[in-house]
Amino acid sequence: MKKEVLRKTVAKTAGLLSIVFALGLLFTGCTTNKGMYDKTVPEEQQATLEFSSALTVKSFDGAKVSWKAGLLIRWWAQGLGKVVVKIPSGNHELVADYWVYKETNAGYYTRQESRSADNLAITFDFQPGRVYIMTPSTTGGYVSLDIREKTVK
Repeated sequence: MKKEVLRKTVAKTAGLLSIVFALGLLFTGCTTNKGMYDKTVPEEQQATLEFSSALTVKSFDGAKVSWKAGLLIRWWAQGLGKVVVKIPSGNHELVADYWVYKETNAGYYTRQESRSADNLAITFDFQPGRVYIMTPSTTGGYVSLDIREKTVK
């Protein structure tokens, strides 16, 4: 009797925690905030860079970095989450890897597809106080990076 009550309590608790976790992801928008890259630069001289959780930035001006979403967001959100980092203004080179996985259920079969590209490099002149979005661009089987200023609505 006690085992059955304990089992039901554990099952209810696990279910409730799953719902709370899912709602937490929903309300936070699956955002991973990496903070400021160089804290010696005043905030008014920094730009904000946002990018999809399908990207992992591994180099900033030749210095090794690891700017990526948490494992659960990369796996579960499949590129819908985002990463935010503040960087000093100026001309910078970023190198990133891209990976996304997708399953499509066509009724009688499931199609699994993944796309990846390593060492995608881009150089961009970031202006202080502005917000930029870096996105992967997939054209004709090739993947490249694009950076544009975010428009605030």
